[in-house]
Amino acid sequence: MFTNLTIRRKLTLFISVLLIVTVVSSILVANYVVSNTLKNQALENARNEMHTKVEFISSYLDALRNDVRVLSQSLTLQKLLDAQIQLQTDTSAQALENYERLKQSLKQDYYTLSNVRKSFMQLRYLDHTGKEVIRVDNNRSVVKIIPDNQLQNKGKSDYFLKTIQNKPGQLYASALNLNKEQGKIEIPYNPVIRYALPIFDKANQVRGIVIANIYANVVLEQVQSELGLGQIYLTDQQGYYLYHPNANKQWGRDLKTQEKLSKDYNQALAKKLLKASSKVIQHNGNFFISTSIYPLKNDKQSYWVMLEKITSESIQKKTNTLSNTLLAVGVVVLVLGFLFTYFFSRTFTRPIQYLKKNIVQLMQGEIPTAIDIHNKDEVGEMTQRFNELVHNIQHMAAFAKKLGDGEHNAHLEVSSQMVLVEALNKMKHSLSANKMDTEIRKWTGEGLARFAELLRGHNTMEEVFEELTNEIAKYLGVHWVCLYILQDDKLVLANFYGVSKEDTKEELSLRDGLVGQAFYKKEPIYINQLSDNFLSVNSATISVPMQSLLVVPLKTYDQTEGVLELAHTRHFEQHEIEFIEELCSAIAVTIASIRNKEHINNMLEQAQEYTHKLETQEEELRQNLEEIAATQENLANQNAELKKSERTIKEQNKILVNQESVLRTNMEQLQQVQTELEQRNKEIAEQHKLIQSSINYATNIQKAILPSQTELTNAFRDYFLIYKPKNKISGDFYWLHKTKEKTLVALIDCTGHGVPGGFMSLIGSNLLNQIVIENQNTVPGEILEYVHNGIRKLLRQSEKNGGDGMVASLCSFEPQPDGTTLLNYSSTKQFIFYHNGTPQIQVLKGERKILGGWQKEKRRTFATNQMVLQPNTTLYLTTDGILDIPNKRRKRLGVSGLLNVLEEVKTQSFDLQKKALISAINQHTHGSEQRDDVSILGILI
Repeated sequence: MFTNLTIRRKLTLFISVLLIVTVVSSILVANYVVSNTLKNQALENARNEMHTKVEFISSYLDALRNDVRVLSQSLTLQKLLDAQIQLQTDTSAQALENYERLKQSLKQDYYTLSNVRKSFMQLRYLDHTGKEVIRVDNNRSVVKIIPDNQLQNKGKSDYFLKTIQNKPGQLYASALNLNKEQGKIEIPYNPVIRYALPIFDKANQVRGIVIANIYANVVLEQVQSELGLGQIYLTDQQGYYLYHPNANKQWGRDLKTQEKLSKDYNQALAKKLLKASSKVIQHNGNFFISTSIYPLKNDKQSYWVMLEKITSESIQKKTNTLSNTLLAVGVVVLVLGFLFTYFFSRTFTRPIQYLKKNIVQLMQGEIPTAIDIHNKDEVGEMTQRFNELVHNIQHMAAFAKKLGDGEHNAHLEVSSQMVLVEALNKMKHSLSANKMDTEIRKWTGEGLARFAELLRGHNTMEEVFEELTNEIAKYLGVHWVCLYILQDDKLVLANFYGVSKEDTKEELSLRDGLVGQAFYKKEPIYINQLSDNFLSVNSATISVPMQSLLVVPLKTYDQTEGVLELAHTRHFEQHEIEFIEELCSAIAVTIASIRNKEHINNMLEQAQEYTHKLETQEEELRQNLEEIAATQENLANQNAELKKSERTIKEQNKILVNQESVLRTNMEQLQQVQTELEQRNKEIAEQHKLIQSSINYATNIQKAILPSQTELTNAFRDYFLIYKPKNKISGDFYWLHKTKEKTLVALIDCTGHGVPGGFMSLIGSNLLNQIVIENQNTVPGEILEYVHNGIRKLLRQSEKNGGDGMVASLCSFEPQPDGTTLLNYSSTKQFIFYHNGTPQIQVLKGERKILGGWQKEKRRTFATNQMVLQPNTTLYLTTDGILDIPNKRRKRLGVSGLLNVLEEVKTQSFDLQKKALISAINQHTHGSEQRDDVSILGILI
């Protein structure tokens, strides 16, 4: 039958078959090559993402292990061990006090580290028997030093028995499991890792261990973040799930559910995946990528396994679009080929036979050489098209191979009008874009970590600025860097790079130029097209013009610390601008921290210097008074002798004549004594004037530490304050601090009046700022304990056994979502009155303790009480000065008298209440002398 066909039909049949085979084979080859490329690329991306997670977790664990090593090598800890050994032979009070002092210092070190490193759930030091000596707990909101009477003995715990047997420097790491308290798993679940080191004394004898309980949530959150194509799991060596997308399968070992890897997959596959190595395994059409994480870098026998399961369906989804595109292109090519065949089959058979030969060669899998064209008719044109097709197939095969080898910059040198070529180019651009995004994220992360390390490594601004500008220029490749810092309402040039000093201004006003505008508006300014003469960087021989300028304010959430100005010979990329803004925020936080630290140190030095000056003046005045008293006593004795002489004169007139010369001599001596007395009175007046000047200076200092009227107004709905010092300087003071969540207020009565009382108020205010602002502790009882210990330490009361101190009322107000206010308070020997709508005003009594002074107990603690206040509740904080004011009969006003006054005015406005209280005080005293400083603070909730 075939022999009966015409040559044209034969030719049409042959060309059609050839065209179908060519197009289908091309599509199949391209689809196969590109599908494999996409599959390999997806697997490689998954491995890279997993490697990034593992690197982050390893770095995180390295930092925590280093912290534990630093704690074990602490100089304070070694001194504590020496003191502990000394107590075995020396049980004196001084040795015991030295041991307790070192112990308190080490507690503060642990407390500070827990505040800085929020990853620590618990820091402990256990002695060689397993008894807890120091323990600091951190529930991620409050860091707390556990009292000695609540410490436990962990001598039978597994981690203690294993760590105590380790060699010096040999670190112990526990399994990652759920934390248990008193033998029961905490609810909600609290994953934890423990690192511990044995502690040895100078004689190389083991003395205990340092152990840190670490929140493992950071590790688990990193595992489950940014999932790729498949599902990610984290298991231990036995295959028990530490993390699984299905929460019911987690913690199979701890919860006794026996959920593990071998239960979901066969034993052989689970065994391969749990080996300590990085691998990719294909099983039942699915891909499993696994790698190991080592809690201890030098211990390769203990590890976790992170693995990702990628199904064939997820990979197939990425290639379906390309397959559909290739199929559509094939259909179009076939349709066009059939049309070409119909018209070209009518031409001469000779060129067709030649084409047939080459087509057969192409069907055999070989790419033929180009066909020489001898005709310019339809057959010649078809021959030319065939040559182009062969040429394009050669280039597309080479292009697909380059993409498979990872050469994303390869160029496809064929006609851009071909649909298949466009699809391949789109695939190339997609792969290149993914690679670029990965490089940008890596560059940003490494840069922020690099600059964070630089900022943490310095304590002064000068050190930070010099290294910072050089590092910014080096990392960003910019040619112009200027750093301006806010000082005394001006922007001062702190450091610069790539700029001559003549081209910069040492000082700028807050709205001067682009730098001032960026500071004032607190928004970055970016100019991407500068004129040729606007800005340039000069070298020894040439001047290079800048093309773009970026000015970014250094701001924290509530204030701006300065401005960073950058210029480049090219445009800044968007990711570079975002990186610079994040870097500026970190720089601003560092500057604010250093400034606060320097300010507090300067205030403390000034207070100490002024205190020393007052003590010197007080000693000089005391000596002068003693000399005057001696002179007056001498004068009194001489007057007595003079009276005796006068009586003798009356009785023996004759003897008077003989003793006239003696009397004259005595009168001259008396005149000399009177002259000396007048001189002494002048000196006393000068000393009084000097003391009065010092008192005025002390009054100004005390006013500076007290909260302003604006601060009180912003802190409360309404308030009134009665503040009447007995002398010019008060022994009473009030204190206020407001955060985003809480408002803390205190009213404190110090021992003594005048300058001693003012000095004590300065100490108290400084200690409150340290514990609340620097240490961020807002628990009233713990704050008062810190102030108590601080007073005893500053006044050396443990050595001198002094009685100076203070009593206080400290309240913390925290608004709640339901409109109520949560009150936490602690009070010592003072009353707190409040009215919440009940018929009578309620009284809260303070503990019978004082802050500072003599202490017989081993540790003095203060209770934190809690209650919920309804809206419009009124609180009254008072010192005992208002209770002790006397009348003419020396009778105190007392608690009952104050309550009577408050009951009468409790429903009136605060202005009327204040006037009524002042009137009641004046009526009660009726001109009597004030005994003590009087202070009362009324607050409306």
